[in-house]
Amino acid sequence: MYFLILILLCLGIIIGMHYRKEDNRRMFRNYILFPVCGLSMLFVDKLSFFVRGCGKSHIDYKLKKIYTKDQVSNEHYMYLVRKTAVSIVCFIGVIIIAVLFDITQSSEDKTIKVLKRPENAPAEYEFDMNDMNKRQKVNIMVAPVKHRKKEIYKKFEASYDEIVKVMLGKNISADKVKKKLVFPESYPEENINLEWSSSAPEIIDYDGKVYCSDEKKDVVIYLTMNYQGIEKDYEIPVTVMKKEFFTYEERLQKIIDSQDVHNEEVVLPVEIDGKKVSFENNKSGLKVSFLIIAIVASLLIFFLKDKEIDSQICIRERQLEIDYSEVVSKILMLTNAGMSIQMAFKKIVEDYDKRGRGKRYVYEEMRLCTKKIMSGCSETEAYNVFGRRCGLQCYVKLGSILAQCVAKGTRGVGELLVYEVTEAFENKKNIAKKNGEEAGTKMLFPMVVMLMVAIVIIVVPAFLSLG
Repeated sequence: MYFLILILLCLGIIIGMHYRKEDNRRMFRNYILFPVCGLSMLFVDKLSFFVRGCGKSHIDYKLKKIYTKDQVSNEHYMYLVRKTAVSIVCFIGVIIIAVLFDITQSSEDKTIKVLKRPENAPAEYEFDMNDMNKRQKVNIMVAPVKHRKKEIYKKFEASYDEIVKVMLGKNISADKVKKKLVFPESYPEENINLEWSSSAPEIIDYDGKVYCSDEKKDVVIYLTMNYQGIEKDYEIPVTVMKKEFFTYEERLQKIIDSQDVHNEEVVLPVEIDGKKVSFENNKSGLKVSFLIIAIVASLLIFFLKDKEIDSQICIRERQLEIDYSEVVSKILMLTNAGMSIQMAFKKIVEDYDKRGRGKRYVYEEMRLCTKKIMSGCSETEAYNVFGRRCGLQCYVKLGSILAQCVAKGTRGVGELLVYEVTEAFENKKNIAKKNGEEAGTKMLFPMVVMLMVAIVIIVVPAFLSLG
C-alpha cells in the first residue's frame, strides 16, 4: 500500500513540475522545496476554498505588516504554497519511513513452521495463510500443554445434569449439535475429576471440536466421573447436524488438534488438501498506523506553520521599539534644519537605502508612507496611516503629531518632538536593561550545568577516597 502511495506522490510531483511552469520558476526558483512547489500550487488552486479560507483575513493582516504593503494577495498565495509544500514533504517523509519499515519486515523470514504451546490456558493465534491461489486470515486455537501427573487430586461430587449443560456449551440441545462441545477436566463446584471420550473421534474429538459431515451423525460421549477413587461411567448420546462445506480454518484446526498435546510445540502443515500453504504474522494494524501518522503530521505542520508569522511579527515589534528614538531624533533634526515633514521622510529613506544595513521595518513603513503621498494621498491621512500600520502606541502618537504639524502648522511641534526624543531614549534604555535581564536568565541553565559538573568533580573523588 505504501509503495503505491509513494509512487502516486512521485507522479504528482512530476505532473506538478509542468503545472504553471513559468509562475513556479518565477516565484519559487530559490526556495529549498522547489521540486514540490508545483504540486503544492496544484493543491492550493484546486482546494482554494479550504486552503485559502483558513484564517485568510488574520494572515493577510500580519503579512501586510511583514511585507510593508497594502496588497499582499501574491505574498499570501506564496505563503500558502510554501506551507503546503512543507506539509507534502512531511507526508512523503513518513511514507518513506513506512516503506523502509515494510522492506525491513519483508526481508525477514516471516514464514512460521512451529508454534509454542501455552502453559496453562488455550491460546488463539492469528495468521495469514497462503496457498497457491489465494491469501486469507485464519484464527487457530492451540490447546495448552497437558502434563502427566502421577497423583490425581480428590474431587467432590457434582450433578450430572449440570455437567451435561456445561458440556453442550452454545448448543441448544444434545439432539442438535453444531458448535464445539465443552469437555472440562473438572467440575469446580463439586470438585469432581472428569474424563471424556467419544465413540467417533473423527466427528467429535477429544477437545470437543465438532467436524460436521454431509449427513447427521449419532455419537456417544463417554463421561467418567471420579470422586475419592470411585468412578461412574455415563453415556451421553448426541446428534451432530450435517454441514455443507468445511473452511480452511476448520481443516487447519483439525490438523492442529490431532497432534500430541504432550509436545511443547505445534507444527503447522505445509499443505492442506494437496495445496501448499504458508503462514505469516499479521501486522496490518501497524502498517495502517503509519498512514494515520503521516496525515496527522502533515495537517499539524500546515496549521502550526502560522507560528512563524507570529515570530516574525514579534521581531518586527522589537525592531520598531529599538528604532523609534533614532527615527524621531532624525525627524527633529531635519525639520529644525528647515525641511518639511515630507522631505524629512524622503531624506531618511534615501539614507536608509544607501547604508544597506538590512531590512528595518520602520524605514520600510516610511517608504510606503512617502509613496502614498507621491501617489496623491493627503499628508495628514498618510501620517495617521503610518502610525496605525506600525501598530505601537508610540508610533500612533508620532503619526498624530506629524499630521497635526501639516494641518495646523509647525508651532509647538518642535517641543512635542523634543519630548518624544527624550522619552524614546529613556524607553531605549529600559529595553536594553530588559534584554540584559533576559540574557542573564538564559545563561542561568548553562551555569547550573557547570555547577553540577563542578560538584561531581569535587564530590566523587571525596567518596572514592573514603571508600
